[in-house]
Amino acid sequence: MFNELRRFLGTPSYYHSTVHNLCYHDEESSSKLYQTFSSLANLGLFERDGVPQATPYLSDDLIDSIANPYIQHHHVLDLGGSLGTNYWALRHLHPRLLNKVKSWTVIELPELVAVANRNLNEDNLYFVSDLHHLKYPPTIFLCSGVLQYLTHNLLQSYVSFLSSSISVRYLVLDRTLCTNSFNNMSLYECDRTHDPSRWYKLNALSTSYILDLFSSAGYQLLRSGITLGGYTYSSLKKRLAFKSFFYRSLHTPS
Repeated sequence: MFNELRRFLGTPSYYHSTVHNLCYHDEESSSKLYQTFSSLANLGLFERDGVPQATPYLSDDLIDSIANPYIQHHHVLDLGGSLGTNYWALRHLHPRLLNKVKSWTVIELPELVAVANRNLNEDNLYFVSDLHHLKYPPTIFLCSGVLQYLTHNLLQSYVSFLSSSISVRYLVLDRTLCTNSFNNMSLYECDRTHDPSRWYKLNALSTSYILDLFSSAGYQLLRSGITLGGYTYSSLKKRLAFKSFFYRSLHTPS
C-alpha cells in the first residue's frame, strides 16, 4: 500500500511540509525553500509542490471568482500558500486580473513567514502566521492542495471563521485529496527526498464530509470536479482523487 501511495502522491516537497509543520519547521529549511524559489524564478520557471514548471498551474475557480464583473476588487486569503505560488501564477497568466486584487495574504508557518517578509517585497502581497494578523477582511478564501494536511482542530477553526465571516464571498478548495468512502481515511506520506525514515500524516477526506462541512457553514456549492487526475488503490478498493470545490457564500451577495 505504501508503495502505491508514494507513486500516487509523488515526491514530498518543502511546500507539503510547511503546511502541516512536521519536516520543515525551522528558518533554515524555509530559507532553502526561498533559495529554490529564487533560483527557478531567475530561470523564468515556477515552482509548485517542489516541481519546476514552465507554465504555472492556476485554479479556474479562482480565476472566475476574481473575474466576476460585478465585484470591483478582492482581498484573497491563501491558506498554506507557501511563498505565494498562486499569486505568482496569477501575475504571470492573468496580469490584468491581478489589478482587481487589492491584497493577497498568505497564511503559513511563522518561520516561512519570516523568510518571505525578509526577501519578498511585492506590493499587496502579505505573509502572516494566523488569522489574527490579517490586515484586510478576505473576499476570497483559497485553499489549494492544503485541506488534506490540516489537523481536525485546525480545519474546524477555519470552518468557524468562514461560518462567521461577512466578507468572504467565494470559497475555492482546489487539489483536495478525497475518497468516495463514507469515512475520512488517514494516510502517511514518506519524505523520500530528505529523510526516507520520516513519514507524516495526511487525510483523504470523504467527499460527503466536505460537502456537509461547508454547506453547514453557510456556503453553496457552485461546482466541483476532478483535478490532477485520480488513482485507485487496488489493495484498499477505495477510489482516491484530487478534487476541487467552488462555493459562494450565503452570508454575502455574490
